Amino acid sequence: MLINSSLLFLDEPTSGLNSTIVGRIVSTLADLTKGDRIVVMAIHQPSCRLFSMFHMILLLSDGNPVYYGKGSEAMPYFASIGYSLAMPMNPVDFLLDLVNGMSVNQTIEGTTSTKEALLDAYNNHLRGKLAEELAGLSQQLEQQQHEAEKMTNQWCTTWWQQFTVLPQRGLKERRHEIFTGIKVAQAGLLFFIAGFSAYYSSFQTIFICPQERIMLSKERSSGMYRLSSYFIASTMVDLPMKLILPTAFVTITSWLGGLKPVATSFLICLAFLLLSMLVAQSLGLAIGPFVTNVNFGSTLLTMLMEIYQLASGSYVQNIPPFVSWVKYVSFNYYTFKLQIAS
Repeated sequence: MLINSSLLFLDEPTSGLNSTIVGRIVSTLADLTKGDRIVVMAIHQPSCRLFSMFHMILLLSDGNPVYYGKGSEAMPYFASIGYSLAMPMNPVDFLLDLVNGMSVNQTIEGTTSTKEALLDAYNNHLRGKLAEELAGLSQQLEQQQHEAEKMTNQWCTTWWQQFTVLPQRGLKERRHEIFTGIKVAQAGLLFFIAGFSAYYSSFQTIFICPQERIMLSKERSSGMYRLSSYFIASTMVDLPMKLILPTAFVTITSWLGGLKPVATSFLICLAFLLLSMLVAQSLGLAIGPFVTNVNFGSTLLTMLMEIYQLASGSYVQNIPPFVSWVKYVSFNYYTFKLQIAS
């Protein structure tokens, strides 16, 4: 009753209660049956008033059924097989005495014979009808299940109609999630973050060699240190300093730009950006030793970075085939794609 179940099994729910409370309980259960619920309960010695509330009753004698049917038809049934009221009395008491084998002329032998007679009458008159009803219900249930399965296999529209309508519905549902000004602005923010970080890192490292070439040549000519030890030491000193400011920049910009507020997405995006900056620094270090003029070095690096940006498809969609392969060697292309995906 607490979970609004459709079937209730109750084992003598009225035991030990007074008649008033018993009447209320049975009345409540009767009201529950009006709401498409089934109540099956065992009851001991019900009163005549309670007996009138029962829709169907099952009488047992030593565990064997002797009657199953409507409560209003119980007395006529027993009268038809030769057991009727010999004196005015409560019909419920009469039925209880009868299933216990007590008839008008009670003897020990008569008790056994009464129970056997009731059981034989049930087998001859009621069991066959009950079996037919159960068979009919079983067939009806199978037919309903077959119709339900048939309905599930039938479609009111063709496959092509479903295929043409569903994409339209999906597009209408998702267009407000994808094609919005905020999403476009956020994508542009990620693009400029990636581009700015690449320019910042590469221009910081391209001038290291031109600026320190004279000092490096002088100290190495004196045999003070190896070139490899100088390079590794310089990288270890510069690398943390060059990554702290971009990390702070990305953290503040992500919060102000309203990007995805998930720690995992932010850390992945930051990791991709820092890797891109390392690649840009490596590019600057690779070009720096071949540059003797600062203006020429900045021009060369700017031209190379712009080629990467243009070939990646960020500005131009229709790229000529002979330069379309450049995007696959552009680290900006992969950085932007990975940031969008994260």
